[in-house]
Amino acid sequence: ILNDLKKNKIKLVIVATDASANTTKVMRNKCDSYHISLRIFGTRAELGQALGKAERVNVGITDKGFASKLLSMIDE
Repeated sequence: ILNDLKKNKIKLVIVATDASANTTKVMRNKCDSYHISLRIFGTRAELGQALGKAERVNVGITDKGFASKLLSMIDE
């Protein structure tokens, strides 16, 4: 995710609520510096299940439309 943030490919980052404080801080700082939206949502198990994968601590969304829809759903 950090490499894709630097390349400006990511439109939204979702970090699990049970991520470590350091992970959350690093992701928040990187997203702030690259002006990318960040939301803290769901547990690592829920994020992994939503993707059909093992547990995930953070997820990067690259599609602008999908990121926009997820933002509106999370912010409701």
